[in-house]
Amino acid sequence: MHRFLSFIQSHVGVVFCSALIVGLLFPIPWKDITSLLMPLMIFLLYLSFLHVDTSHVVAEFQRPWYLVRHIFLQYVLLPILFFFGLRLAGFPTLATAVFLLACMPAGLGSPVFTGIANGRIATSVVLSVLTHILVPLSVPFLFWAFADTHVAIDIMGMAQKLAILIGIPVVLAWVSRYFFSHIVVATKSYHKLFSIIALAAVAYVVIVPYSSTILHDIFTVIPLLLGTYVFFVVLCVSSFFLSFGTIPQERIAIIVSRIYMNNALGIVLAAQFLPPDVTLITILSEIPWFTTFGLYLWFQRRFIKADHE
Repeated sequence: MHRFLSFIQSHVGVVFCSALIVGLLFPIPWKDITSLLMPLMIFLLYLSFLHVDTSHVVAEFQRPWYLVRHIFLQYVLLPILFFFGLRLAGFPTLATAVFLLACMPAGLGSPVFTGIANGRIATSVVLSVLTHILVPLSVPFLFWAFADTHVAIDIMGMAQKLAILIGIPVVLAWVSRYFFSHIVVATKSYHKLFSIIALAAVAYVVIVPYSSTILHDIFTVIPLLLGTYVFFVVLCVSSFFLSFGTIPQERIAIIVSRIYMNNALGIVLAAQFLPPDVTLITILSEIPWFTTFGLYLWFQRRFIKADHE
C-alpha cells in the first residue's frame, strides 16, 4: 500500500492521464456529472489554503506594480502575440481558440498545482483572484479590439461563483487551523496525495461530457489535439522567460498559474460566441491541461532551480 501511495505522488502525470483515458473510454452516463466540480474544487482549494499564511497573501497585494507587470505580460501581451502569430502563419481557427484560452484567468485549481510543484501558493492564489476579477473587462475588450468579435461575460454570475469557490475554502481552512490544528498537522503528509486524487477526479468529470465528441471523429481530433499540446509547451516556455528575475518559488507560481488557466470558462464562452470548430479546440485543451503536469515538473527540475543556483 505504501508503494502504491508513493507511486501516485511520484507519477502525477500518469495518474492524470489514466483518469482522462478512463473518462474517455468508460464515461458514466450521468447528465449532471459536472455538478461534482464545485465540491471537488472547494475541497482542493481548502487543502491549498491550509498551507497559506494570510500574511503572505497580504504581502502580495503590497506589491501592486509587481502584480500589474506580470498580469499585463502574461494575460494581455501573450494572448495578442499568440493571436497575430498564428494568424500570420495561416491558422485563423487555431488563432482564435488560442487567443481565447490565453486570455483566460489563472485556474482556480492552479494553487493546487503550485503546491504540488512546491511553488509559492500565496502568489498563485492572488493571481487567480485578480485575473478572475479582471476577465469580465479584459476578455471582451481584447476580442473587440483584435478579433472584431463581441464576447459578453456574466459579471455577477462570475463574481458569485468566485466568492463561493474562494470564500468557503478560506473559512474552512481558518476554522481547521484554529480549532483542529492537531488534525491538520497529523494529516499534513497526506494532503498532497489527497490533492492528486481529487484532481484526477476533476480530470475524469470534465472529460466525460465530451468523450463522445472527441471519439466520434478521432482523425479530425488528433491534429487539433497536437496543436493544443504545442500551445501549452510554447505557453510554458514564454511564461518562463517573461517571469525572469523572480525567485524560484514565485516563478513556479507565475508559470503554473499561466499554463493551467481556467479553460472551462473558455469552453463556455466559445460555445456561446464562437464557431463550433473553435469550441472543439477549447474542449480538447482539457486533455493537455491534465496530461502536461509531469512534463512541466521535468521542465521545472531541469531549468528553474538551475537558473538560480
